[in-house]
Amino acid sequence: MSQPYTLEQGNTIVISLSSPALQAKVEQLKPDLMTFLRQQLLCPTLSLETQIVKESVERKLYTDQDKFNHLAEKYPMLRELQQRLGLDVDL
Repeated sequence: MSQPYTLEQGNTIVISLSSPALQAKVEQLKPDLMTFLRQQLLCPTLSLETQIVKESVERKLYTDQDKFNHLAEKYPMLRELQQRLGLDVDL
């Protein structure tokens, strides 16, 4: 797995997952994984936890109107400039 993880309190591994489906898969594999890790790391008190983190979804800007709206959010003066000059976004 290429999921990010952290080690907390010295003996707890926390895996950050992006979906509940991955969490279900990890929970299914957890007993075998815990046995393996405890044997390899020589740590009988090792525990494993999962957490779901939301990934930021970046909007795709396809149309000229989408691009203009995105820039207008960053630079509000664009709307005023568009109105003063009577410009049309769609070409």
